[in-house]
Amino acid sequence: MAVDPLHSAIAGIVVHAEKVAVAAHNIANVNTEGFKKSRAVIESDAAGQPDVKVTQSEPPGPMIPAPEGLPGGAEFVEMSNVNLAEEIVQIQIAKYAYSASVSIISAQDQMIGTILDIIV
Repeated sequence: MAVDPLHSAIAGIVVHAEKVAVAAHNIANVNTEGFKKSRAVIESDAAGQPDVKVTQSEPPGPMIPAPEGLPGGAEFVEMSNVNLAEEIVQIQIAKYAYSASVSIISAQDQMIGTILDIIV
């Protein structure tokens, strides 16, 4: 079975772009009451290609005293369970993986250019 670097690099770009989108969604909702963060995990599908599985994290967020005037007389409000530092790290990891995939495409482009220069 041959490995095509171009297809592998493109698949890497797609899955890491989705990981960044999930982390960005979590960051956008860091201050949303009751929001549960999502986690993107890269897995291989049946054909061996990378695929992203998005799951929701269920642990509760921190409880803070409720502001005055909430319906039902609630004393505490659950905040989101998003850890901002963790999300920024996830984006940085995806950024480096994305850059590596782009480098593979660039290297393949240079190799094909060199081969064509030799042939022509």
